[in-house]
Amino acid sequence: MSTLLQRLGLPDSRLFALLSGDELAQEEAEREARTASVALERTPPEGRPAAWARFQAALGRLEALGPNDPFVRQCALSLRAVQGREDCPSTLT
Repeated sequence: MSTLLQRLGLPDSRLFALLSGDELAQEEAEREARTASVALERTPPEGRPAAWARFQAALGRLEALGPNDPFVRQCALSLRAVQGREDCPSTLT
């Protein structure tokens, strides 16, 4: 990318990109889902059901924003893989 910017005569120290409202919403939903995933891992066993519900809700919002977007699907699949099945939210306990 740096080489392309230099060939265009643009400074390569900064790169600005325009994002649509949908892309910004997807980015926020992905951040929220990842935060909920980390919180679930750090939650003590007695708080797991509530943390699991928050994770599922955040993941549902992410999936609803980009059902046909391969990047959204990949993010959702990776988060699901990390957290495991619904009856066993984490295999890393």
